[in-house]
Amino acid sequence: MRLLVDSLARLARLAGLACLALAPCIALSGSVSFSVDFTANEVVVTNTGSEAAYRLSMWALDGSEKWQRVPVLVGNADYLEPQQQVKGRRQLLVATSGLAVGDPLLVMLFDKAGSRIAQLAWRQTPAAALTALPTQRHGSQLVIAGATASAANIVATYGITVPYAGVASLAQGFAVAEPPPDPLRHLWALGSAMTLDTGAAQAGVWLVHQTATGELQVQTVVDGVVRGFEQVPAWLSWVRRHGARYVQALAGLGAFLLLAGLVLAGRKKSVEKLAK
Repeated sequence: MRLLVDSLARLARLAGLACLALAPCIALSGSVSFSVDFTANEVVVTNTGSEAAYRLSMWALDGSEKWQRVPVLVGNADYLEPQQQVKGRRQLLVATSGLAVGDPLLVMLFDKAGSRIAQLAWRQTPAAALTALPTQRHGSQLVIAGATASAANIVATYGITVPYAGVASLAQGFAVAEPPPDPLRHLWALGSAMTLDTGAAQAGVWLVHQTATGELQVQTVVDGVVRGFEQVPAWLSWVRRHGARYVQALAGLGAFLLLAGLVLAGRKKSVEKLAK
């Protein structure tokens, strides 16, 4: 009996230490985020993340609803450190209809890995879409069906996207900021589906619906492929999504076994004392 208790105590302590050693620490990666402030015809972008942003560029609509680059007046847009700002001056539009009513600002930048990120800010933020139009991806093409557009009082939809090539683009480093594709306006009275090119990595899309009253509503379509997972095997993607749970379970099991080993060791000593 004493030999059995001694063996179980040693086994539990060893198993506990092994589980704790195999449980890796979960590292939190940095982030790139920003805030945008509009004042008259000036715009200020602040890096509110924990990592630097590279080759940042700002784009605003002109009178014909095409993207025009916003000149940077203050700050280093090529290397924007956390909590630093860039200030630009843009053309001030006075619009009564169409996409320009919301006065959007498209911000494009690169993270430290060379991946391009696009975000959209608004001077007049549209409401969230009350009815989401059905979407379907076919490789790099995103198809938006307008079967429910009429019932939702949607007469036109603007598609805003910055196609993303995926990991293939990382080999090029920080590329020169190219003009993004101009917003695509689609009239649902034509009856056909709307198609947008989102790139090989299936970038996300902003769908801005215009109702019969001129109101703008935004529907967001997320990335078709999670950034950084374009060429990752399915099993590794699963591990990256769910691995933390098993790491925590393994660490808990290790702590339990270690505690059990100590308890068994204590009982062993008690048995030895009684035997004497």
